[in-house]
Amino acid sequence: ERLVSRVSSRFVRSATPENQKLREKFSLPDDGRNLILHEYACAMSASDASGRGKLYVTQNNLCFIGTLFGKESRAVFPLADVVSVEPSESPAPNSIAIVSITSEEKFTFLYKRDHALFVIHQLLKVTRSNHLLPALENEPLSAPQE
Repeated sequence: ERLVSRVSSRFVRSATPENQKLREKFSLPDDGRNLILHEYACAMSASDASGRGKLYVTQNNLCFIGTLFGKESRAVFPLADVVSVEPSESPAPNSIAIVSITSEEKFTFLYKRDHALFVIHQLLKVTRSNHLLPALENEPLSAPQE
């Protein structure tokens, strides 16, 4: 996991190559709220296979990009549509289930699962309270130490 959104206060974070690529790959607007807060290596499980890739966490979305059956696959889960994010009882280790109003997906082999759950739950609280992240410009989100 790498914190990309806060590298230095001396440049415009939305202009970093990582954030520009994320917006291009997922067709996200450049509104200042689609900055990569965290990224986690993982696999997204389909009914009969799983694709390795990365889960990107932004203030508005959870974005997955990976390879499934030799093809690039992408998924965007707007946080406003997410109903729950919970640890998953799966044969694969470090799994979570994300339930949205339109689908349910399982992410397995999630690097630093507890940290990912903490960050996503905090963002869901912010989304549901209709506030901006108070520390987005100056401080990274703090999480339990592993």
